Amino acid sequence: MNSFNPGELPPPPLRACFGCDELIEKIVGLAESLTSIALVGVGGIGKTSIALAVLQHDHIKKVFGDDRWFIRSDQFPASCTHFLSQLSKVIGAGVENPKNLTPLQPFLSSRKMLLVLDNAESILEPQGTSGGDIYAIVKEMSQFSNICLCITSCISTIPPACKTINIPTLSMDAAHSTFNSIYKGGGESTLVNSILE
Repeated sequence: MNSFNPGELPPPPLRACFGCDELIEKIVGLAESLTSIALVGVGGIGKTSIALAVLQHDHIKKVFGDDRWFIRSDQFPASCTHFLSQLSKVIGAGVENPKNLTPLQPFLSSRKMLLVLDNAESILEPQGTSGGDIYAIVKEMSQFSNICLCITSCISTIPPACKTINIPTLSMDAAHSTFNSIYKGGGESTLVNSILE
C-alpha cells in the first residue's frame, strides 16, 4: 500500500545523500519520540532531501507505517481554506472544505503520524494575508502528542513546539561526493572546487 496520496507524491529520496547521515539519524530519533521538527536553511541546501530521507527511513516506516504524509506547501494558494482542504485530502480524512481544524481533529488524533510540510515558508510567511491564521493551525498541530510535524522552511517563523535544526552547508568532501555522483567522472579541479565553495 502506498502511504502517499496520489496528488501529493513526494519526489523519491536521493539515491545517495552525502554528509548528512548523523543529521538524518538525529532527526529520525526526534521523529520516533514524536518531537516536531523544523529544518531551516537557505533554499537549495537540502532540507527537502533530508526530510525525504527521514520519511523513507526504515525506523520511521516501522513506527508510522502508512501514516507518513507529505504536503508541498508551495503547490496551493496560501490560504486557510486551501491549506485545510489539502491537509484533509492528503491524510485521507474525507472532510470537504473544512473551515478550521476542528472537523479534522478526530482523524488527526486517532493514531501516530508523521506529516512533512515542505516549503512551509510559502504558507507561514508572516506578511502574507493568511500567514498568521495558517501559523495558528500549524502551531496547534505541532502540539498534538501523536503527531510528528516536520517543517522545511527558508524562514524561521516556526511554532515554538518544534525543535529547530539549522541545516548547514555540506563539507567539501561531501560536496565533492555529491557532485561526482551526479556528474560521473567530474573529478576534482580548481573550477569544481570554486563552484562547490
